[in-house]
Amino acid sequence: MKTLLKLTALLAIFTLATAPTQAQDMQTGARFIQAGVGLGGWATYSSQTPILSVSYMQGIKDDFLNGQLAVGGSIGYKSASYNSIYSYNWTWRYTFVSGRATWHPNFIQSEKFDAYAGIGLGLLMVNFDSAGDTYAVDASGSSIALTGLIGARYAFNENWGAYAEIGDNLGSLNLGVSYKL
Repeated sequence: MKTLLKLTALLAIFTLATAPTQAQDMQTGARFIQAGVGLGGWATYSSQTPILSVSYMQGIKDDFLNGQLAVGGSIGYKSASYNSIYSYNWTWRYTFVSGRATWHPNFIQSEKFDAYAGIGLGLLMVNFDSAGDTYAVDASGSSIALTGLIGARYAFNENWGAYAEIGDNLGSLNLGVSYKL
């Protein structure tokens, strides 16, 4: 029974991978800019800004593993603060910058819907300030991060659309608008 299930799964994957496809928005030379708001993230603070993000994608290769390959980058920003009842205030500012590559498979045959997955290499920069403490501290740090993402874009018309992404920025989920340049 397990062998039959494995063979059925392999047949389904092979069928999807070799199925005839229809053109989609992402193709060589296509360029998109996206702006969004991130949801989720880290701990609860006294106050925080939403995660603001901007990303760019450009198609560089058609017929790449039965899909299209695109490259681009993203940047995200978030600030948060904690105000204590004991008269001290802490503030964090997070900035994330990444370069990324995305694969847009042809499995879904729609000119309005574009699903993609990708990987990125980014830099997370954190600044911390404290005020009102006996020992005031200003510190900053950074780290390199390897990221993964899954996303989808839906086109409302020839240029405008909406997108959603999980991963590759400061939020767990980024939602926003997409514009085809």
